[in-house]
Amino acid sequence: MTKLVRRVAAAAGVAAVAVASAGAAWVAGGNGDKGPSPTASSSVSVDDQALRAQKMADLQKPRPAESARPSGGILADERAAGLVASSLGVSHDAAEAALTQLIPLSGAKGGLDPHGDGFRAVATGLGVTPERLAQAIDDLKRGLG
Repeated sequence: MTKLVRRVAAAAGVAAVAVASAGAAWVAGGNGDKGPSPTASSSVSVDDQALRAQKMADLQKPRPAESARPSGGILADERAAGLVASSLGVSHDAAEAALTQLIPLSGAKGGLDPHGDGFRAVATGLGVTPERLAQAIDDLKRGLG
């Protein structure tokens, strides 16, 4: 019997909140006129308010930087840095940093341009020639493709 009493009390509480919300909306809607009827109230349930608040919070969150860039394809593969590091004789961290710099360049029309300034800058940063970096990228494509 105790569970039944609790359920009835909970239902009564929910009904009271609904009636109070509808009544408050009805009273608040009056600007000297009759205002909306209690049955046509524009009240929003607590669940709806919470859902709307969550949606607004989600919209205001900064999006990950990756979503603004191309996906990176093979350059973003978790194995890529190890293969490029091995191919060029550089550290894994250096290869990973280079690949991260190449990803935005690969999204340009035609993909990576070994003669482009950005590609040459990445190669120079690694201490290799652009031709050698291009060969390592080709090897990477064959290895992972």
